[in-house]
Amino acid sequence: MLAGLSEDSVTVDASMSTTHIQFAYDRLIKSGKEITPGQIDSFFDVAASKCMLELVKDMMDRFRPVPTITQFLDHCLPPKPDHPDVDK
Repeated sequence: MLAGLSEDSVTVDASMSTTHIQFAYDRLIKSGKEITPGQIDSFFDVAASKCMLELVKDMMDRFRPVPTITQFLDHCLPPKPDHPDVDK
């Protein structure tokens, strides 16, 4: 956990809380360092998987990532019509 607090740490994954993901993204933006395409893809994929719509919108405006068909199928379409996440 403490390793995630270092200045150079900017990796996120779906096991992290939305609060931590938002914190890491905000810290990365405020750092003024160049953000790599890999970091953008990582944050975008995790934010989409967690339904973090404000973060996804900010990234779309700021970085213009191109969602893949896999991301669209995984995060925008429910697995089946009666899935509990259908309303999200």
